[in-house]
Amino acid sequence: MLNKLTHFNYVYDKQHLLEKVYNNMNLMDHIIFEPREDNIGGQDNYRIRVHEHLENLDMKEIYNNCTPIIDFFGSKKHHVKIQHYESNSHLSWHYDHPMGSGITKVNLLLTEPRAFEDREGNTYEFDTCIVNSTMFEHQMNNRGKPKRTFIRIGLQDINYYDAVLMLADNGYEIQNTNS
Repeated sequence: MLNKLTHFNYVYDKQHLLEKVYNNMNLMDHIIFEPREDNIGGQDNYRIRVHEHLENLDMKEIYNNCTPIIDFFGSKKHHVKIQHYESNSHLSWHYDHPMGSGITKVNLLLTEPRAFEDREGNTYEFDTCIVNSTMFEHQMNNRGKPKRTFIRIGLQDINYYDAVLMLADNGYEIQNTNS
């Protein structure tokens, strides 16, 4: 069985992109609700659907920094979001949507590396990685910790295991043509 998370090398200016996010906090939706029976974990965090704000120059620049990754995997069906967690934010136990699909989720952390946890109590520190998060239950608790912000690319048409093989074939590196 392959790991739940696979790191790769991708050079991007985290601080510059984080400034773009902070300049556009007004675009963020505050997502807050209690856990539900349909496996949607309770949460208190903020999100921007980057792909829905491409008329905004900052969002366009963030999206453009994601296109080399999207192109590398050959995804034709994808979305790009920013997820932001304040010091009181959390995302309780859940599977990413669509649960059990095995699609690839890409995380590009803009703040310091931080871990998430699976039900078995294992922690996974992520920075720049792909995650098989539709296949295992996990949580992120940011309460009492510094802000956490990352870009999440959902590759809806790319299987996680295929993505790992593509990364392995390329030395776990994707070139950023925008840097």
